[in-house]
Amino acid sequence: YELLQGHFDSSDQAIDDPTYFDISLKMCPVDAPWLGERVLYVEQAVSTRLAEPYRQRLYVIAPLGDDVVSRVFELTAPQAFIGLCDQDQVVDINEGDAAIKSGCEVYLAEQGETYIGGTAGKGCLSSLNGASYAASDVTLTEGQVTSWDRGYDAQDNQVWGATGGPYRFVRIQP
Repeated sequence: YELLQGHFDSSDQAIDDPTYFDISLKMCPVDAPWLGERVLYVEQAVSTRLAEPYRQRLYVIAPLGDDVVSRVFELTAPQAFIGLCDQDQVVDINEGDAAIKSGCEVYLAEQGETYIGGTAGKGCLSSLNGASYAASDVTLTEGQVTSWDRGYDAQDNQVWGATGGPYRFVRIQP
């Protein structure tokens, strides 16, 4: 939960490899007791268009045996939350503000000071660019989040997402 909080970007990766975009990733705690104690608002945007995020979610972080699961929720009116992580206070999220994305849970196993994992199977439905499902692989460390989100069609052909490996989001602000 704490490793995910902060402002990250992929500017270094975008400079090194122009096939990757410079993406801003902001994650901050919100108050949503109906979801649990560890809830984060997540906002991703191209760094030159921060006011137009392409992904806004809630992540609910919870223990799962010796591991951790991040349940993913979509916001019903995402425009109302743009820039939320730039505010000074923790914002309340009401029950009608979000709906679970079943099958999109990210399962993370602790390996020393690193957490490694991803989605399971083909249950995270996606229709973006002709996809049938999405898959994500995630690694968390103290100063970096790597995330490889990809969409696949019904024949398991990749139809969206990076093809060369995960995005590397480096923490630029706690």
